[in-house]
Amino acid sequence: MFTSSIKATKPIQITSKVEINKEYGQLSQKLLNVSNKFISFTVNKQSISINKAILMSDVLKAVQKSNPKDTQAIAHWKEQERVVQLSATFNQAFDAVIDAFISSNQDMKFRLSLQEKTNIFNEIKGNLQFGEYQFNKNAAQKSLEHVLRNNSRIKEITTLLIQQNKISDTKSVRYVTNYIIEAINNELCQTLFPELPLREISVLATELTSLRLFDKSMDQMKYDHWKAHYKLPSSGKTIML
Repeated sequence: MFTSSIKATKPIQITSKVEINKEYGQLSQKLLNVSNKFISFTVNKQSISINKAILMSDVLKAVQKSNPKDTQAIAHWKEQERVVQLSATFNQAFDAVIDAFISSNQDMKFRLSLQEKTNIFNEIKGNLQFGEYQFNKNAAQKSLEHVLRNNSRIKEITTLLIQQNKISDTKSVRYVTNYIIEAINNELCQTLFPELPLREISVLATELTSLRLFDKSMDQMKYDHWKAHYKLPSSGKTIML
């Protein structure tokens, strides 16, 4: 997933972390371009653009439509969405490190109980210093992302890209769809909430969770591997929580 680090007009190479079928190999040239006005997706030299202002208008209309009796529906939604975006960013980084840790220790039959995972979550969250920002552990699905998945313009663009590149297997279709939705979500989120430190939260959540799990005392080789993998500080500090 691309976080708020996407820079305007700078193309970003997309790489898939999912297991892919042969048909997905057709997507050899995959670029996302972001400008002040447009979000463009180019697949095999076929480019399709979305006007960000029009898309933002679609989102706000959908929010108002879902709460027609609330005259302040958009303001209330934005207040709630701030918490959702912050929480989802933290949760995704946390879960990714937890999953990687469990996967890397299968030979040790390592397991984390729900209570242990919750305890680590609360410990890590307590080490994040972002003023009055709140984190909700259950905010896994971004509400903005939900609105985008039901947007007719995005559905049309996604369908067109899939058809043009003759993609038919379910896994590839799902990957392309999810990538487009996530990229647009992050771009619109920057427009809606430019003050939110989403990238910083993602980086710190990854660092704190990694240091919490891959402690030097567990296994020096594994610790060194993950310190390099997650680009952790070279100071050798170990956070004791």
